[in-house]
Amino acid sequence: MAEPLHDDDLPAPTRSRRSTALALLNADPPPPPDGAVLHPPTGPDPSARKWFLAQLLDEARLAFQMYFDSRYRVSRVFQFTLPAVLALFALNYFFFAVWFSFPIVSPLLERVGCVVLGVFLYRLLVRELARYRDVLDYLARYAR
Repeated sequence: MAEPLHDDDLPAPTRSRRSTALALLNADPPPPPDGAVLHPPTGPDPSARKWFLAQLLDEARLAFQMYFDSRYRVSRVFQFTLPAVLALFALNYFFFAVWFSFPIVSPLLERVGCVVLGVFLYRLLVRELARYRDVLDYLARYAR
């Protein structure tokens, strides 16, 4: 039969920076004020989600508002990349329709190029709209 381990036989615990930092944090949050009603956290209500077209219209409205908002300056990436992507759309058309016109290959490659540029443009716009939402949230909290 095996002998039980004694405290002397256990290896010494090693502490990492993370465990030390976590040990400094207070594990128990402060008690709520008297009379406070605490509700458990809930996720977003799925029935309150908007339809896809309504979300799309909200995004388009926000993009239009972002473009004409004098308090907001678009990022340099967006400022230089948007005209470049739009120029690439035009170059894509001219390259595959005028300069490199093969009956089956050219239209197919042109569509693939448009899809890739469209996805890139969408991701660029989503990134800038997220940044604009953060700025609007900041202005709503701290601006006079």
